Amino acid sequence: MNIDKTKQAKSFLISFVVFFLYAYIFFRHILISIALASLISFYFYRFFLAIFNRKILKKNRLMLRDFLDILSTGISSGQNFYEALLDSSEELKRYYPKDSLIIEVVEKMIDDLNHGLSEKNALRSFANLLQLEEAFVFSQTLEIAILSGMDLKEMIQETKLAINDQINVELAIASHTDNSKREFIIMMLLPLFILLLLNSSMAKTLTLIDYIVRFFCFSIILFSFYLAHKIINLEL
Repeated sequence: MNIDKTKQAKSFLISFVVFFLYAYIFFRHILISIALASLISFYFYRFFLAIFNRKILKKNRLMLRDFLDILSTGISSGQNFYEALLDSSEELKRYYPKDSLIIEVVEKMIDDLNHGLSEKNALRSFANLLQLEEAFVFSQTLEIAILSGMDLKEMIQETKLAINDQINVELAIASHTDNSKREFIIMMLLPLFILLLLNSSMAKTLTLIDYIVRFFCFSIILFSFYLAHKIINLEL
C-alpha cells in the first residue's frame, strides 16, 4: 500500500509540474496555474501512474517466467514440489536481489508449507501476492495436478509452456503500448518546450480578453491530450 501511495504521489507531482508550466505560460499567474495544474492532475496523474505500473508488471512477469523455468527444471530432474521450490529460491537469488517480489513470495510459500499450510492454500497465497493473471493460472493448474495425483512433471511442463506463451504475448502488447505512451509524452513535452522559449521573449501584460482567449486555447490543448490518452489506452 505504501508503495502504491508513493507511485501515486510521484505520478501526481510529475503531472502537476507539466501542467503548471503549461498554465503559467498561458496565464502568467502563479495561483491560477497552481489551481489549474492541481485540478487537471487529478485526471492525468493516472497516465504517469500507468507507466510506473507497466514497468513493475513487466518486471514481475519476467521474474515469474524465470521462476517457472527453474521450478520446471527441478521437477523434471526428479525432485518433488517442495524440493524444487527450495532449489528455485536459491537459484533466483543468483539473478535477482533478495528483496525482489518473486523471491519474497517463493520464500513465503516455502515458509507456509513449513508451518503446515496445505499446498493448495500456499499456492493461492502465492498467486494473491503476485497479482498476475499468469500466477493465478499456475496456481490453479498446479493445485488440480497435486490434488488429483496427476503427473506433476508433465503438468508443470505444459503449464510453463502455456504461461510463457501468454507472458510473451503480454510483453509484446506492453511493448507496443509503451511505444505509444513514449510518443504521447514527447507530444506533451515538445510543445511545452517551444512555448517556454516563445514566452521568454514576451513581456506583454495580459488583459481580460487575453485570459479568455488563452483559456480557450489552453482547453483545446488539454482536450487534445485527453483524446490522445484515450486513443493509446484502447483495448488491443
